[in-house]
Amino acid sequence: MTSEQNISHPSPSISWTTLEYQYRPKEPSWYASVVIIALALSAGAFIVSNYLFGVLVIVAGFSFALLGARHPIEIECEISKAGIRAGNQLYPHNGIQSFWVLDIDDFPRIILRSTRFFLPQIIIPIGSADPEAIRGTLAAYLKEEEQEEPITQRIMDRLGF
Repeated sequence: MTSEQNISHPSPSISWTTLEYQYRPKEPSWYASVVIIALALSAGAFIVSNYLFGVLVIVAGFSFALLGARHPIEIECEISKAGIRAGNQLYPHNGIQSFWVLDIDDFPRIILRSTRFFLPQIIIPIGSADPEAIRGTLAAYLKEEEQEEPITQRIMDRLGF
């Protein structure tokens, strides 16, 4: 056995701290819009005797308002031999098909394409970490493949979430 075969190479890893999502402050008019839309939809549902839908719309409007007011928490993220960890959630490499580092605006993020049927794309914020270092570390474990953000993510961004 040669000395080159006996050397073990450490697996690349990187960790960083970031906010779990990009917070956008909401104006009072945003909350007023949520209330007006929820009340109008629920009133329409009550007029046509669809009481369950009317109550559901009120609960959804209240949930949207609470979600809009919530501030993000800091999470620890790490890419290691075990997988990709964001907060308390670990995504093993064997459950990920490919990745893409999206660095086109002021909130860079990783898009992971998972093997899951439900929610096949996972978005992990990069924050102030170096996107190129993250790309290099991920490339040691996964295939890099260009991806776009899911339409639901773009809709939530447009709504201010």
